[in-house]
Amino acid sequence: SRDANSTVSINIIEESLRNLNNTSITISSDTSFVIAQPLNHSSNDIILGARFQRGFSGASVTNSTKDSSLHSNITVAAVIAEQSLLNVKSLQMFIIDKPTMYENVDKKTNKSLASSVVIGSVQPISSASVPMNISLYFKISPEYQPN
Repeated sequence: SRDANSTVSINIIEESLRNLNNTSITISSDTSFVIAQPLNHSSNDIILGARFQRGFSGASVTNSTKDSSLHSNITVAAVIAEQSLLNVKSLQMFIIDKPTMYENVDKKTNKSLASSVVIGSVQPISSASVPMNISLYFKISPEYQPN
């Protein structure tokens, strides 16, 4: 049996996210956001990524919402360049706003995590490798502000 307080490993989260291909799902809470979405390349407004605002919720970032999303009061955002999505059939992202359970995930360097966590995955149309140009936006959490 597992401990009720055990933390899911990053590897399991990544694998679970990758398995959401060909699925359309959006789950938002005041602590995290998950999106898995097939990309509609014939649309003028495709999903480019996700954003999160602490204490509220997350939302997808599209062509039409990119500028307003990035200039809003976000805690974190991840946006993939549209050109990078040309050979991609689906996009998945998971944002944990305040990942206290992962603060000390790197035991080797003894350094602590000081931001939200973003995990992203794409499903390419073919088996060819797809280079990704992704921009990450982080606001330093108040509890991690330098003195």
